[in-house]
Amino acid sequence: MNLKSTLKESKNKNGGFTLVELIIVIAILAVLGSIAVPNLIGYVEKSRAAADEANARIIADAATMYIAEKGKLSADVNYFSIDAKAPSPSTPAEKIENYVLDKFNGNYPKIKSKKFNNGGDKIFRLKVMKDGKIYVRGATSAAPVIVER
Repeated sequence: MNLKSTLKESKNKNGGFTLVELIIVIAILAVLGSIAVPNLIGYVEKSRAAADEANARIIADAATMYIAEKGKLSADVNYFSIDAKAPSPSTPAEKIENYVLDKFNGNYPKIKSKKFNNGGDKIFRLKVMKDGKIYVRGATSAAPVIVER
């Protein structure tokens, strides 16, 4: 055996990747990652908005149940927050909030999406009109109405 054939044999036995091949694979993975991550973030935000809409429908259902059980309201129940700072206990707002808490197993629902939060306190606000119309929106007055019945 001569030195040339020994070098060829050892070269064939190593069979690893070259630095250029590794860099190309890393570049391809980086391009794929830059495409996939924004799409994933978009799906997460869409799922948060869908969860907020579902929670708002549950809140509206609780208000509907209250109206069905107690009859029409004598006055509008203006926007009040569904949060730990509850309205006074004897008002219809407090009683509606108790219906909401029953639906959420005693936990106050929070807004999770940017679509409905709009920089507010991440709390739902409920308005029940004496004619039976129900509005659920995000925490600020600029937040869009999520559910209108």
